[in-house]
Amino acid sequence: MVKGIEGKRLYGFGPFLLNPSERVLTREGQPVPLTPKVFDLLLVLVENGGHLLGKRDLMEAVWPDSFVEEGNLTFTVSTLRKALGEDRKEPLYIETVPRSGYRFVADVRVLEGDPGAGAATNGVRVGDDEPVEEAPAVVAAPPRAEAKGGRRSRKLPALLAALLAAAVAAGIYAYAGRSRSGAESLNLLRGATVNRLTTTRNAVDAVISPDGKYVVYVVDEARQRSLWLRQVATNSHVQVIAPSPVLYLDMFFSRDGDYVYYVQTDGSTRPALYQIPLTGGTPRKLLENMTGPIGLSPDGRRFAAVRHEEDGAVVLTVADAFDGGNARDLVKRKRPDFLYRPVWSPDGKVVACIAVSVSPEDRYAQLVEARVEDGAERPISNERWKYAERLEWLSDGSGLLTTVSENAYGPFQIWHVSYPGGRVQKVTSDLSNYRSMSLTADSRTLVAVQSDIHPYVWVAPEGDAARARQVTSGHGASNDYWGFAWTPDGRVVYVSTLSGNQDIWVMNADGSGQKQLTFDRSADFDPTVSPDGRHVVFASERSGRNKLWRIDLDGGNPTQMTTGAAVDFLPNYSPDGRWVVYTSDDTRETGLWKIPSGGGEPSRLTNKVAVWPSVSPDSRFVACWHIDEQKKSIALAVVPIEGGEPVKSFEVSPTTNTWAEIRWTPDGRGLTYVDAPDGVGNVWLQPLAGGPPKRLTDFKSDRIFRFDWSRDGKQLVCSRGAETNDVVLIGGLR
Repeated sequence: MVKGIEGKRLYGFGPFLLNPSERVLTREGQPVPLTPKVFDLLLVLVENGGHLLGKRDLMEAVWPDSFVEEGNLTFTVSTLRKALGEDRKEPLYIETVPRSGYRFVADVRVLEGDPGAGAATNGVRVGDDEPVEEAPAVVAAPPRAEAKGGRRSRKLPALLAALLAAAVAAGIYAYAGRSRSGAESLNLLRGATVNRLTTTRNAVDAVISPDGKYVVYVVDEARQRSLWLRQVATNSHVQVIAPSPVLYLDMFFSRDGDYVYYVQTDGSTRPALYQIPLTGGTPRKLLENMTGPIGLSPDGRRFAAVRHEEDGAVVLTVADAFDGGNARDLVKRKRPDFLYRPVWSPDGKVVACIAVSVSPEDRYAQLVEARVEDGAERPISNERWKYAERLEWLSDGSGLLTTVSENAYGPFQIWHVSYPGGRVQKVTSDLSNYRSMSLTADSRTLVAVQSDIHPYVWVAPEGDAARARQVTSGHGASNDYWGFAWTPDGRVVYVSTLSGNQDIWVMNADGSGQKQLTFDRSADFDPTVSPDGRHVVFASERSGRNKLWRIDLDGGNPTQMTTGAAVDFLPNYSPDGRWVVYTSDDTRETGLWKIPSGGGEPSRLTNKVAVWPSVSPDSRFVACWHIDEQKKSIALAVVPIEGGEPVKSFEVSPTTNTWAEIRWTPDGRGLTYVDAPDGVGNVWLQPLAGGPPKRLTDFKSDRIFRFDWSRDGKQLVCSRGAETNDVVLIGGLR
């Protein structure tokens, strides 16, 4: 029997001291950063020292009331080994017993102490921070200041996400732990089984037939999306629709399972609803001018959809399936509030949907319902999340499942909301990200697209992949959207979660000398360093919305730079030090702005949809990704820093990562960016004089998520890692 995580003693082993009450591990008096689940795993192993612990026992002890795969345990053990500084082949602390489990083999000393009082070790007090439930160990630093809103981060705005949806899909990671709402986990997945249905790593959506025999899923290959049918019992995969440059905004089965419906657009026309027989054939267009996902009534005779009117109003409508006749409006909302993804209750009496509210102070999503009979609206639950994407009713009407992100960066986890009570509980709480979800008619089987990403920071002298060196280790050390910036003296400013929060850090180029710069409980990201090395500007939600903030390079004097209702992110200093250019989204349009580096009034640079600004070495131009409205594509463009139309524009390949930054060469003659024509991320150079782009790096595996060149162009820092997006089938739900 595995002992539980009690946390009532101090344990010593080797040079380490483990304090369960303070949730701190120290090595010779110095705190060792651990994420929450890594700490929990270590504590379980230590408290059962000398005993073989089975994998299933460990998973149930570390992830109680949560559904996780064995890969989560394997990765967590690997991360713990790195933190302890041991080799798997010659273990000092954790022994692997093949096909069985793990055993803690080091001698454990049980020490006396008063954990509740914050035990001191070697004169260093551990755990001075206010205790936070399931908080990771805190690197020695001043106590954090309280900030409203809890842990937060940012996500690329919805408008931009829609416009750039054809770009390389972005993986999302955040450490697993108790939610900020304190909701308990649900036993829905206790005893469930999981079966990975695809191994392509590039699935983006999936739905399951009512009887659970078939799964239809979307595969994305270089922005060419295809529709596939998987017969669950026979493991056969059949391509239903060939690859083409389109987006599938919604998919669902007919109630009898004979047809598949999908909402599709090529970006140049309004979305349309199509029908195709499960056995294959020619798709039939049913309705045009759709605006997104729709919900089918239990009898299959009506559907619910969201309509956008010219004045910006959003209307929830029900109509006959599938000719749109007898349309009737249920709910109407004004921008910037809107409704999304309607789903019909099993008894046909209400339509539930995701309601999103956007205000200058905050952005949140919650579940609401509208009564079909008279349109009466009420919230299903008072719980508010940062983002919500999918929604499904349980077959008995006792509740709904939804995929939500508590923090703007995720992870998207599956939650249960009871009906009509509105009590919320987590269903999943793991290292994965769930961006798709579909249930069988009896709600006993669920299919989802599960995303996993494990990036690390690498530094490559002169971009030479052969000399590249990984300088961080451990899950959460870096991630794809968070960003890097070089200081003039050759250090790297980056984003890390080693403190248990998403903060700005600085380190030497070899990974040594890591120092935390920000301590606010909100998440910070997208750093850029001033040319003189005195300041760091970054994006943060510490004021309630994504805004730009500035600190000294030692972390002092935090100052808010931008205000207002827009979402501001991706700042970039001009080399002359006069300006900070950034991306801003006001829910209507996303564009480039600039603000004096010392503060002042911002001004707009472009009337085009544009993101990821990068100022030229002579501070005269700004490179960016922008939408080519005529070609309906994303292009690499250069605009004057004074504003106006692009002076240069370059087409890029479909495999270009337009979710990553652009960087100028030191001589100002070229632009560098990330492309992956062979599926491997590398940095490419586009000469401003024209001609084909040239590959600069020669990495042989993995993706590049973010990167930056040193001021002299001689060192490359990047986050690299593998990403998988595959369809999983979870059966045996309670």
